[in-house]
Formats: sequence, C-alpha cells, structure tokens
Amino acid sequence: MRMTRMHRLGAFTFILLECLVSSGSAQDITVRLLDASSGHGMSGESVWLQFYRPDKTLQQIEHKTGRDGIAHFQLTEAAPEIYVAASGSRLWCAGHLTESPQNVFSHGASSPASCTPKDSVARIAPRPGEVILFARPMTLWQRLMRPLEWW
Repeated sequence: MRMTRMHRLGAFTFILLECLVSSGSAQDITVRLLDASSGHGMSGESVWLQFYRPDKTLQQIEHKTGRDGIAHFQLTEAAPEIYVAASGSRLWCAGHLTESPQNVFSHGASSPASCTPKDSVARIAPRPGEVILFARPMTLWQRLMRPLEWW
C-alpha cells in the first residue's frame, strides 16, 4: 500500500507530538548515599527531596535507598531550587545540599564535605542527573549512648 503525502504528514505529526508528550515535564533525579569512609552505598536510609511549588507550597518527597544506596526521584514540576538531604537513626553525619535542578540535570551535584569523606571517596564525581550525599554511620559507642543524649 502506497502512502500518500497526507498520510506521511499525518504520521510525522503524530510521531512529533508523541515525542513531545513522552518527554513530558518529569525529570529523574538519582540520589546516591555513600559512606564517607568507604565509598560504599548505604542501604535502607531515608533520603528527602524538597522544593517549593509555583503556588508556594512545600513539596516533600521521601524514599528509602535500595541495596546499592540509590534512591530515585521524579521531579514533575519546575522548581528554582531543590533541597536534598539524608536522615536516619543510624546516621551520625548526613549530607545535604541545596542546588538548582538545571545544574543537577546538566552536571550533577555532591554534598559539601560536612562529613569529611576520605580523599579517595571525595573524588567520586556525580553524573548528570545525579546527586551524591556523603554520610557516616554511627559507631557502636554512639548507638549505645544515644538514649542518654538528653542528659
């Protein structure tokens, strides 16, 4: 069956619209939570992504890191800045950062050296669309003393 010019134009328009819609406004951000001492991923920890919506309400999204220390987020709205943080009852020091989504999507970002990662770990570079947070787990002594912190 031979395609007429009108059929080709219709097919081209459909494919173009499909590409525009499928690219959508949702963008994926990958957060890697790494042990500042070893550089290994930290599993089962909470990672937060926060941003203000255009109507000035705060949007907070929480995910747990997987076995590889990675949490995936989908940013569905435009935001001038995002705040990414790790938190957990087993963390002594947890990374956090505030960054523009455009910078994260084009270059990636990593948390400042608040947990003082080892030199070899600090050299781990983020990929575009990725945020690296450094954290340190509590030592056994810190976990034992935790209930007594209010003294």
